[in-house]
Amino acid sequence: MTTKLYNSIYLSFALIKKYLPKRAKYTINAFIKLVILAQDKNKYIENIDGNGLPSADLFHIRIKK
Repeated sequence: MTTKLYNSIYLSFALIKKYLPKRAKYTINAFIKLVILAQDKNKYIENIDGNGLPSADLFHIRIKK
């Protein structure tokens, strides 16, 4: 079960990276940090105040593609 979850997460971030513009303000690492921080604090992405991290709206735009 956990391996399947990790594979899904890995593939999701690989797709986000694929659609990031070459001169994007945030790298894929910033998106990963955002998700890990939300998971660590057991909160929604919208409730995370991370300095230097993308907003929840930007995250949702990237995963929508």
